[in-house]
Amino acid sequence: MAKIYCWGLSKNGQAGPCKDGKVLIPQLIEYDHKLYGHVIDISAGGLFTAAITDRNYILSFGCGKYGRLAGSVNEEDSKNIIAYKFDDSNKNLSAISCGIWHACILTQCGSVYVWGYSKACGSTNNMLTPQKVDLLNVVGIACGNNFTLCWTTCGKAYSWGVNNHGVLGHGNSSYKIEDSPKEITGFCDHFIVQMSAGTTHCGAVTKDGYLFVWGNNKYGALGIVGETKDILKPKLVDNVSNVKQISCNIGDNHGHSLLLTTSGRLFASGDGYKGKLGLGNFNSSSIFQNQSKINFVQICSGGIHSAGVSDTGELFTWGCGSDGRLGHPEAAGHRYLYHSNIPKAVEAFSKKRVLKVSASYYHTVALVQ
Repeated sequence: MAKIYCWGLSKNGQAGPCKDGKVLIPQLIEYDHKLYGHVIDISAGGLFTAAITDRNYILSFGCGKYGRLAGSVNEEDSKNIIAYKFDDSNKNLSAISCGIWHACILTQCGSVYVWGYSKACGSTNNMLTPQKVDLLNVVGIACGNNFTLCWTTCGKAYSWGVNNHGVLGHGNSSYKIEDSPKEITGFCDHFIVQMSAGTTHCGAVTKDGYLFVWGNNKYGALGIVGETKDILKPKLVDNVSNVKQISCNIGDNHGHSLLLTTSGRLFASGDGYKGKLGLGNFNSSSIFQNQSKINFVQICSGGIHSAGVSDTGELFTWGCGSDGRLGHPEAAGHRYLYHSNIPKAVEAFSKKRVLKVSASYYHTVALVQ
């Protein structure tokens, strides 16, 4: 049975109950498994955390502003789990993604539902419960800073929400709001199999292992040399191949991206603040570079820290460790100074198997067996 663990800053309750506003090492999030079922997916959002279960419950806790916590009628913070029963024609849930102020779920039959901040959801009012999006046959979802990306069974990509820095990928630089999903063109007929939505930049991976990026490249997060202005439509990164996953960071400043290849190699590009690229130094890079010898199967870039799960089920974190983001016990007493510029195993899971990690700006969450 998979369990939820959280750590990091928790003043709004996003890492669970705590005494002084932060959780320095991973703590188990308790809930009624017999009533709500077993967790099948997790996501760390902007000051909140959410998960879905095999009994179609959405479990969320943390900041309730704008309706982030599904089913919370008063939009108040909650350090305890708020459980919302999703019930729409017996459609079973398969994935969840949390953005800064909104969240999204995907069903096994390819339907998408969103809730939270109005502009992120294409609504005039904040959505307190999941509302269906007019799009079918979706196989993947990714929430960013008040916008959403998704891709379908036929390899098409769509976006909607707030177009800050051109994150919607439609070639428009203005602060425009798309109320409903609009297809992203510019992939040169490539079949999209994975996407990542950061705060101000995005990435998409094709079936044949190519990487397309767009949005803010001020810090080199897109891995394209010589581009300092916003890239408004998908652009091929021509010096990488065999890409399996792209992860774009959450945060307006210090932008970075992590890239995972089919052979398990980790690459990073962007701002090197506090060593979050994991390259063994604190330098920034405008191209994707590799340093780690660890074989990863899943990666996640937070705001000023990063994380990854290895092929042996170990969890590694690196970058800024303030407020307990990295989950390393020696960070206690070093609120602003602690950091790691190489991936370091999280000791709390040394005898467990980590299935997935998700990181937001201030906290980290893991699904663990």
